[in-house]
Amino acid sequence: MRSIEYENLKWIDIVQPGDQEANFLERQFGFHPLIVGEIKTPTYHPLIESYGSYLFLILHFPNFSLETQKIQNIEVDCLITKDTFITIRYQDFSDFDDIFSIVEQHPSQYLNKTSGHIMHFLTKKLLNKTFPELDRIKEARKIGVL
Repeated sequence: MRSIEYENLKWIDIVQPGDQEANFLERQFGFHPLIVGEIKTPTYHPLIESYGSYLFLILHFPNFSLETQKIQNIEVDCLITKDTFITIRYQDFSDFDDIFSIVEQHPSQYLNKTSGHIMHFLTKKLLNKTFPELDRIKEARKIGVL
């Protein structure tokens, strides 16, 4: 687990969550037990739910491996409270890590508004990175690799 803080805003990133991380989220934020259970394992469908004072999203992004010529599904779960943005991932994702590093290096530029703005920044960057991935998938299908 790693985090970035600036003024009253925090981004927490968790990779491969287990019982310890789930307990932390339940104790620290009071998240619904269904969500705490949900984040322990990957989910194969996107989801968005509102739980009163916070949002829960499950997003999926394609990641095409040139080495294996296979598409990897990358899941990013998000919990968004008034002042905290929490991301949960089940595997390494270099595009995500690049974005986290940008925010870490310049927190005053990216953590200066709301947790919703962090969500917008991350999602926009990751969606923009899917265009080349989708093009690679299209080309691989054309030549019969997929």
